[in-house]
Amino acid sequence: MKRSVYILIVFLLTCLAVVALSVSLAWDASPDASVTGYKIYRGTNSGNYNYVTNVGNVTNCTIPLPMENVGYVTYFFAATAYDGSGLESDFSNEVSYTPPKPRPVPVTGLRSL
Repeated sequence: MKRSVYILIVFLLTCLAVVALSVSLAWDASPDASVTGYKIYRGTNSGNYNYVTNVGNVTNCTIPLPMENVGYVTYFFAATAYDGSGLESDFSNEVSYTPPKPRPVPVTGLRSL
């Protein structure tokens, strides 16, 4: 008699969902009528900003963040206002954000042989 053998293979994989990481920021408009736009500064050390994004004449934006070290790095942000001549204000108050550590997503595959 021929016997069928079924092997159940379950793969338990832990993977991270690959999603775009970003932070949304909002601020009060400058009362200075000569302001024509804003810049958002970002860095991983308080008061030390490595990146700048010119967001134009809006009071909110979404800034993309790098995926490496998610949940282990705190990002610091400050804004400046600028006028038509390119003169820039001092930095605003600083805010910080630490993206949460990603939770593993179990992936299971079921296959019979």
